[in-house]
Amino acid sequence: MSEAEEHETGLAAFLRPDRRQRFRRALVNERSREKLLAELWDYERRLDPDCAERLPMRAAKHDAFVAEVHARLVAEGAPATCVALRAQEPHVREGPLADAVPDIMWTGAGFVSCVPGRLALYVGEDGSDVILLRR
Repeated sequence: MSEAEEHETGLAAFLRPDRRQRFRRALVNERSREKLLAELWDYERRLDPDCAERLPMRAAKHDAFVAEVHARLVAEGAPATCVALRAQEPHVREGPLADAVPDIMWTGAGFVSCVPGRLALYVGEDGSDVILLRR
């Protein structure tokens, strides 16, 4: 299993138990994957509330909030690189955490996986739902 696949399947740990297996299966089937990615815009209700912490926007400007979220992930132990699973893209994208967080918070919904199955971020449709995911 590649590192990107490990990150993808690790995201299932942050879902409600009844959604985990379906999520994993959807990742490996092309048609199911497309449907899953289309649903990422409004995936919040599928997250496990025991590992989800909504991050309220305390900053006056979105740029400051993005920086705050990035700093929180780093404080929680996020490495410099991560994997992003976004609603608009069929494949995961590996890259710097410093690029992935602003990108997903400004342009779309999805997950940023920092430590597979341990630390991630979910961002909803318009960037207003930002949820820290920890196990």
